[in-house]
Amino acid sequence: EDEEEYQEVLKLVYEAIVTKPSQRIVNKFFGESLPPLSELANNASLMLLNTHLTITKPRPFVPAIVEVAGIHIGEPQELPQVSSE
Repeated sequence: EDEEEYQEVLKLVYEAIVTKPSQRIVNKFFGESLPPLSELANNASLMLLNTHLTITKPRPFVPAIVEVAGIHIGEPQELPQVSSE
């Protein structure tokens, strides 16, 4: 019974700290026409993870989970030349 109460408290805390603020942000930028985030998460058919086995422990994933570490990194820029004057 203590475990059930603990899980219920965790669920409420997660709802207050993560889910509701995230839903407000989504509504602000995309409008309220989207389904709730919890429904979107339950219906996801592909998950992209910003991880790679070279920087984390290797672990098995189902085919619907793909590691894409570094996908946010753009083309490198040349560094400015520094003069010795």
